[in-house]
Amino acid sequence: MNEDLTTEAQAQGGSAFGILISILGFGLCRAWIVFCLMLSLPGFAFTYSWVFLLSGALSALVVAVLTRRVRFSLTSTRIRLFRITASFLIVGVILIPSALYLGLWLLLIIGSILGGVGAGLLQVLWGERFASHGSRFSLVVAPAAAILTALLVALSGNIVSVIALVVVPLVSFVLLILEIDGSRFGQQLLMAKTTVPLAAAQPPETKLEPEPRELRLALWKLMFSILLFSFICRAFDALPVTEAPFFLFFGGSALFSLIVVGATMLVLSVALKGRFNVTLTYRLSLPIMMMGFAVLAFFFNTHAAISLLLINVGYEFFDILSWILFAEVARQEDEHKQDSAYRVFGLGVAFTFIGMALAHFLSEAFVGLFVNGDSSVMGIVLLSMMALVLVTFLVLPEGMVQQLMAGQKGQRGEQRAGEFALLLPMTFEERCEGVVAQYGLTLREREVLLLLARGRTLSPISRDLQIAKSTARTHIENVYIKLAVHKQQELIDLVESFEERPASATNNLAAE
Repeated sequence: MNEDLTTEAQAQGGSAFGILISILGFGLCRAWIVFCLMLSLPGFAFTYSWVFLLSGALSALVVAVLTRRVRFSLTSTRIRLFRITASFLIVGVILIPSALYLGLWLLLIIGSILGGVGAGLLQVLWGERFASHGSRFSLVVAPAAAILTALLVALSGNIVSVIALVVVPLVSFVLLILEIDGSRFGQQLLMAKTTVPLAAAQPPETKLEPEPRELRLALWKLMFSILLFSFICRAFDALPVTEAPFFLFFGGSALFSLIVVGATMLVLSVALKGRFNVTLTYRLSLPIMMMGFAVLAFFFNTHAAISLLLINVGYEFFDILSWILFAEVARQEDEHKQDSAYRVFGLGVAFTFIGMALAHFLSEAFVGLFVNGDSSVMGIVLLSMMALVLVTFLVLPEGMVQQLMAGQKGQRGEQRAGEFALLLPMTFEERCEGVVAQYGLTLREREVLLLLARGRTLSPISRDLQIAKSTARTHIENVYIKLAVHKQQELIDLVESFEERPASATNNLAAE
């Protein structure tokens, strides 16, 4: 029984403890961001939310740029980011509550800037954890964390306490460390050096070359789409709406949409497992938002809350999908895995925050167009709908989303061929591919695994893959950590004893 649970946890991309820790930590991280966006000082018309968001966007963008251009070791990169994040979080949780207590608007601006930097960095660090696990991890953690975020904000009410502003971000950071330690990356975080024993050499395997140019283009289109979706959705959130009592119980229609979307995706991902096509959420996103805009255009005075609920539901489908796509792209990048994760999630957090910051900055002018009648509601709605349609069909069509989810496409291809492959013994390559799929290895880690399983040593691996020895050693360490082995012979034994076939093939034969 315990072995079955362990196997299932590995198939999901992480242990049950790591998944639970990640749900709590990531949910607290996003709840703290919402808390900070609710801040205000009586008597001051200046809004601080866009300052907080813009600071977070800049910090995430800096991470994306520096990890691309400045070459530190993976361990050094992680340690530096953790130290910087901890510093900004501590300063932010001191200044923001102090500013609210003393009523000092200048101190609140400074606290919002520093706290925003910490929030952006904390989200990027959590994103790296998404990329370090398999697809099942993202499919469970992202929607479950959305539900937790909504419940935490709803329970806090309209008044954000000092406890929430101080405890929530610090607990999220501590849980992040615990999740890393539970994944055995804590040894690197504490600067412990891993000795990698290597054996004799064999001829190398042929490398699988990725397509970085197409991947980068799809990534930038995804970033633009996120910015536009975030701007449009958060701009309409600023409309003065009389919420229904049912929505107020959950903190408003925007928070209730998090619960609806999170619960829907969580049920589908758990019930359908490998059969769940994530691109389905993208198909749902635009039609649901369009229905919300239609209700807003024709029934703004009577059903505005329903329209905002539909708009937010459509957006949250896309928002959760974007985190899953970030993790998939980071795993496909032909770079250092963690460096890719920091770059991809740095860009993702930056563009999301920029879209939200623009919406918060222009919120007063936007609301004035509705209230004062300077522009018709119908005109604004039509422009928004047109922008979303253009993005969905021209910038980021469904085919491109499927391209970004290449890992799931590969799994489905394996499932179709699985029932015939079961009739034959597994080849060496099939065993390696099975290990890669089960343990969520990246493309570069796959290449390293193939060479290690053939008995290649550090120097030949570095030469064959045309990478530095330090880089090769880091990839070897990551493979050892993911496979939970300590010696190369243990890795070889694991590959040789691997007999698992695609799950659908087993089910098909059982049904026959």
